[in-house]
Amino acid sequence: MHRTAATAVEKIVAGERLAAPEALALWDLDLLLLGSLAHRVRRRLHPEPVVTFVCDRNINYTNICLSGCRFCAFFRPPGHPEGYVLPWPELIRKLRETKDLGGTGILLQGGLNPDLPFSYYEELVGVIREFGLHVHGFSPPEITFFARQTGLSLTEVLTRLQAAGLSSIPGGGAEILVDRVRRSLSPHKASAREWLTVMETAHGLGLKTTATMMCGHLETLAERTRHLLLIRELQDRTHGFTAFIPWTFQPGGTALGGEAVGAHDYLKTLAVSRLVLDNIPNLQVSWVTQGDKVALVALQFGANDFGSTMIEENVVAATGVTFRLSRDDITCLITAAGYTPVQRDHLYRRVVACGGGDQGAKTPASSSPASFSTPERGEKSAARATEPHSFGPLPKPIPLAVIARVGAHRDLMAAGVTRLGTWRLSTPFGEANPVHVFRQGELEFAVLSRHGEEGYHVSAPFVNDRANLYALKSLGVQKILAWCAPGAIHEAMAPGHLVVPHDILDDTRGGPHTFFPGRGPGFIRHHPVFCPALRRTLLEALKACPFPVHGYGVYAATSGPRLETVAEIRKLKLLGGDLVGQTLVPEIFLARELELCYVALCYVVNFAEGVKDRPYTPGVLFEGLATPGEATRVREVEAAFAGLALRLLPALANAPGECHCARLMERYRLRGDLGEDWRTWFP
Repeated sequence: MHRTAATAVEKIVAGERLAAPEALALWDLDLLLLGSLAHRVRRRLHPEPVVTFVCDRNINYTNICLSGCRFCAFFRPPGHPEGYVLPWPELIRKLRETKDLGGTGILLQGGLNPDLPFSYYEELVGVIREFGLHVHGFSPPEITFFARQTGLSLTEVLTRLQAAGLSSIPGGGAEILVDRVRRSLSPHKASAREWLTVMETAHGLGLKTTATMMCGHLETLAERTRHLLLIRELQDRTHGFTAFIPWTFQPGGTALGGEAVGAHDYLKTLAVSRLVLDNIPNLQVSWVTQGDKVALVALQFGANDFGSTMIEENVVAATGVTFRLSRDDITCLITAAGYTPVQRDHLYRRVVACGGGDQGAKTPASSSPASFSTPERGEKSAARATEPHSFGPLPKPIPLAVIARVGAHRDLMAAGVTRLGTWRLSTPFGEANPVHVFRQGELEFAVLSRHGEEGYHVSAPFVNDRANLYALKSLGVQKILAWCAPGAIHEAMAPGHLVVPHDILDDTRGGPHTFFPGRGPGFIRHHPVFCPALRRTLLEALKACPFPVHGYGVYAATSGPRLETVAEIRKLKLLGGDLVGQTLVPEIFLARELELCYVALCYVVNFAEGVKDRPYTPGVLFEGLATPGEATRVREVEAAFAGLALRLLPALANAPGECHCARLMERYRLRGDLGEDWRTWFP
């Protein structure tokens, strides 16, 4: 084995990142060794014996396309007699059928049709959303084409599509992100840089996307590796990719022609993808190009997701490849491979757990406010339990909520707390993160993880605070305990300590910091910024806490996603900041506009930049700002979350109403700007 390849193996086993030469050297390894290493990484990322899949339909709204890709057998040039634009009645039929079959979303893609106005795409998305289906639509070449046709910027195009209901973007059109290859395959399509720019822009707007690779045509192994490294670099900056999906070129009926590569090449590519893309959580098999047998083997080569049921698929089918699997086929295959099949949505949130061939679990969780998941009432949920879903209203308002860290609901489930259900709500501000409702004794409370359910999928600048708070308010929440993890500017507030901040220093940029942009409401006092009644109650309840507690502190909020410089920390310290973080703003100010009682409990995770002299350590969280001993103390606090929550929440639930939080918008009600019903405040 070449020394570079041996180094790569050593790094993989140690959980370290591969450098570019080591990533390239992976192709020299034996297929079975690669599979074993990729499966090791898959189990590290996904220790549960679960394989996910999505129930959706591919809708190709037009096959008319200017691009003329040599690998595509589906497109027709403008004026061709076989060209089409999907008629509206046919679209409606497809959407109804998708809902009837238990579909939760639509993968929406089409050709670059010069005769369609931009308003067509907005209307198309809106119609799909009217059926309660998630719109996973428009690949980067389409977005680039829309911008060129309209003269709009990428941000303007994406913002308008978001407003129409676009929820995420597929990674199609990537092929190989090397322009030498792209100029030969598809010279009229978006360049590699344009593809990456669309994705970076989308991530900056809070849109999640997938990434793909079509291999086995004109590219070299070095160019495949370059493709993977470009995607990894972008993911480091944005954290916006949910999954990676490689597949092989299918030559039938294409201008490029040639022979399709076999399973050996596909499985090697899949394994290398898992090993290089250490920052993308999910890897999807391509049964639509490889068939079910190879797809099952792929589950041992790093993949953890079985892709889509594909109620309809046209592009690959145009090449003559016609593998088909039903939902029951997929669940049976996953079960036979020794895994639990779990239906997900396009954002990789679990929708329903399935037994092999289970016909009784076809009802999806839609994005409507009424949809939720619930086990039998009173059922104790095991840690990492799967989450079955059904429909129904809340039994009664839930007055208390915790906004907490990733996976907080699993901590409570592991502690034996009774889970009543999981609600996934759509709001006027977009879809909120899932809200889990628990019961402990007589107390019922809600839990929402602001950064997503798994692996910090939603970094601080991209949290949809308005949707999350609107969802909690709509469930009846009146009081919020915000659990957060800042760094310490004040040296006395060491990692592993708890702090109950008393004030906010807002050094953020952008927004939105209000529910009322361009309107008068929101011009309200922010002293005290945290609910005084909840704050007093929280401090009293923390007196028996086993961790050091600081009863005062100014939380300095910055925008991120980057960490702060030494000079910026020095500035914040001069301005009175004790802690620095990126989560409490705008959340606290939005909570006050909704007249919610809000208090924060911070657990310090590191000293801020420059407070202590810490060497840079690549590849670890915060790159070495916390020593191993400090990180251990932080993990102890995180492990105690469930116990702390169960001690604090009953006290907060019974906190006296000695505050003005519920009347913060009173002036605007009195002068007629806002109605008595808060739901009427938003257009």
